[in-house]
Amino acid sequence: MELRVSIGLVLGKANFQATELISRADAVCRIAKIPGNAKVSVYEESDPDLVELRRHEHWAAKIPNMIIDSNFCLFGQKIIPLYSDNTTGHIEILLRGLNQQGEIIPTELFLPAAERFGLMPKIDRWVIETLLSYNLDKDLHFSINLSAHTLADKAYIPELIALISASGKPDNSFSKLPNQRR
Repeated sequence: MELRVSIGLVLGKANFQATELISRADAVCRIAKIPGNAKVSVYEESDPDLVELRRHEHWAAKIPNMIIDSNFCLFGQKIIPLYSDNTTGHIEILLRGLNQQGEIIPTELFLPAAERFGLMPKIDRWVIETLLSYNLDKDLHFSINLSAHTLADKAYIPELIALISASGKPDNSFSKLPNQRR
């Protein structure tokens, strides 16, 4: 077993509030613990890792309400083989967020935060439930990109099969699901 130590250091001034120091120490400790770092990190307001962490925390706070309020939308991108005459029937499902004005939020703004803070399984479930709620052509086949967090959940595959069964949609296009982990 290898032992690694990560330390976050904040230099405070006499006029700092304890809550501010604790908040900064928490942030810089998380930066020091980024997988593989095992280092000492000193709090600097302009540190790019800290700026990214704050951006992720901002989105991580918004995502649960986006899920509850269905502030997402799905797009379908037609997949056409390069070397085949078959040009129908396969769609890749793409997710986008929606702000309060109904404008599209690019995934690169909120998905990294969802990954970092373990929110992807909830988003993936929203995508699947929403897709299954649509009245879709039974001859279409769909591809959905699921997160590693979702697929690592041992209860996920049975849950997905139950969702598909409960939807009343034909499940022949879902026959290539990975085997349940034991």
